[in-house]
Amino acid sequence: MRDPPRILVVDDVPDNLDILQMRLENQGYEVVTAGDGVEALEKVRELQPDLVLLDIMMPRMDGIEAVKRLKADTALPFIPVILVTARADAKDVVAGLASGGDDYRFTGFSETAEPEDVITVLREYHDALGPLIQESEGTLSRFTGDGLMVIFNDPLSCSDPARRAVRLAVAMRDVVASLARAWSSRGHAIGFGAGIAQGYATLGAIGFEGRSDYTAHGTVVNVSARLCAEAKDGQILVTQRVAAAIAEPANFEPLGDMVLKGIGRPLAVLNVSGRPISK
Repeated sequence: MRDPPRILVVDDVPDNLDILQMRLENQGYEVVTAGDGVEALEKVRELQPDLVLLDIMMPRMDGIEAVKRLKADTALPFIPVILVTARADAKDVVAGLASGGDDYRFTGFSETAEPEDVITVLREYHDALGPLIQESEGTLSRFTGDGLMVIFNDPLSCSDPARRAVRLAVAMRDVVASLARAWSSRGHAIGFGAGIAQGYATLGAIGFEGRSDYTAHGTVVNVSARLCAEAKDGQILVTQRVAAAIAEPANFEPLGDMVLKGIGRPLAVLNVSGRPISK
């Protein structure tokens, strides 16, 4: 198996692809995507991924037919296929496994909810968090499904970037907790977790004429992404450097050293408590 492992995610709903791609990449995997069974077959033959996450309900060619064809292709090595389905009907699961699927999962909110519900929740989420980012003078680098990447102290310098980042994350946690109560009444269980790191990065615009993003690259970005992936609902995980910059010990709960995917050595990680961070 290559390092990092390559995962092909197949789904016809772009938001589902974005969310799964973000979460898997945050875990250190290489991710490629396809929008239906026909494109999935092409990607498998071209790239030979280590794992395929395959939606069942898709246009042109559904997941059951796609896995049949994959498993029948003797030119391919063994590639495990996990069927990702919102269908609870046992006959669909049996049909998928009988076709050659190696496992199945019932999916989370973004896959089980109607697309209109996903968009509505994301809009409410972004509408609530956007003003908080502006008030904190952070730079929103990009949206990735339900994920946000915010940069402080670049391109415009600011005082106390670590404190601003933690205060923003705490404010976001409180707002999402409030929103989650309303979402829960509509049958959606959605949480919030964040990761914060401080350090040097390479920053600048990437893209092409007419479409570009201002973003950051470097170890500090990878560390924050890994922390975000490790965070449980309600946790804001920070590095020792971030906690030291704020110097308010009562606000941080030490979690010990943590081994993060793609990071060469264990890092001391702390969780931000419910106490307010002073200005």
